[in-house]
Amino acid sequence: MNTVQVTSNVAEWQNSMLEYIKAFRLNRKEAMQKEGAALGRTLIKLTPPRTKKQGVDRVERDLSHILFGLKKKPKPHPVTSLGPDYLVLFKEPSGRLVGVAKRDYQPDATPTDLAAWHARWRDRRGRVTRKTLKLTQTGPITVVDALVTKAATAEQYVRERQLMVGQARGGWASGTAHFGGQVAAWVQRHSGAGSFVDGLDTPQEFLQFNNASAWAKDGESARIAENALASRAETIRNKIEAADEKAQTTAFKSGRNLTHLPL
Repeated sequence: MNTVQVTSNVAEWQNSMLEYIKAFRLNRKEAMQKEGAALGRTLIKLTPPRTKKQGVDRVERDLSHILFGLKKKPKPHPVTSLGPDYLVLFKEPSGRLVGVAKRDYQPDATPTDLAAWHARWRDRRGRVTRKTLKLTQTGPITVVDALVTKAATAEQYVRERQLMVGQARGGWASGTAHFGGQVAAWVQRHSGAGSFVDGLDTPQEFLQFNNASAWAKDGESARIAENALASRAETIRNKIEAADEKAQTTAFKSGRNLTHLPL
């Protein structure tokens, strides 16, 4: 299991929290509780995909570049110039013959076979590296460089992969929901892809988000975590500055100078 842990031990966020505690006269636990849901929402927001539709469409597009669903069983065709290692799949209305290398024709492919083929083409972010379905003109045949299987098998695999959309975001969901943060249903259903530790009642007073999704590897989720903490630190500082400006404006109108008031 790939697990990435995020705690409050990032200097920038920690310093902003100390300023927040002082500015709003909170204790550490109160401050961390207020920020817990906000940090979780930011982690989710920065984790791809931006929307469910984007993720679903991306899965279909990626798989269309490496997987070819055939609705009818190929019929024997007299073209033999390519030798015994190729198979003609069908003839288009234009007369073009479309074929495939026999090793890539797998009408009885299982979900495991398709997953292995899919993994072969994925990069560290889970995206298919090929940008289009590769077609190669070999003699009289246009050869499809993809795994060819039954259309129903291919479509079922696409649907199954689309159901996984939101898993990466789901790795942050349990901590976000713990503090009452709103989590979209397509993300929340993957909350089992992560866990959360509320250590605010311990001497260390910490929060810990654990993203154990398949996406949480190769440093990608660690990068998201760093960005989320930096984003929250900036938001907290802006919040403090806005409160200070409001207090100064109120003090000016009442004829007081806050810089001379005791803390």
